[in-house]
Amino acid sequence: MSKNFAEKYLIYIVSILVLAFDGAYFDIFPLIIPYMALEYLKFSKIADSLRVLVILIIHSSLCFQRINFIYVLIFATYISFIIIREYFLKPFLPFLIYIFSIGLLTIVADSCWITSLILTTSSLFLWRNKLEKA
Repeated sequence: MSKNFAEKYLIYIVSILVLAFDGAYFDIFPLIIPYMALEYLKFSKIADSLRVLVILIIHSSLCFQRINFIYVLIFATYISFIIIREYFLKPFLPFLIYIFSIGLLTIVADSCWITSLILTTSSLFLWRNKLEKA
């Protein structure tokens, strides 16, 4: 029962933690990178993309007190890679490019490049966890 509850509400719990933590520490430790990786792997319906849009708007407002253009690019990257991944037989390649694109965009958004690079490479482990569950 609790495992099913955790799987069902994991994305909501993670999004609240990301908003709470990144609102204060985005420039040092951007947790939006693993969050976007998790959203990419959990995508199943169009409502998921609306949730990502809302989270990105709130995240941008918390971090920059305005809607940053980089977040528009992050959302566009998310949508385009969701569409592109359906055309690949080996879906790890789009995931790899997607994660490094999100990492690059967070560096451009004035986050610390070292922690962004660490979080980008560590987000690749989410793919492995996805394969182990399958």
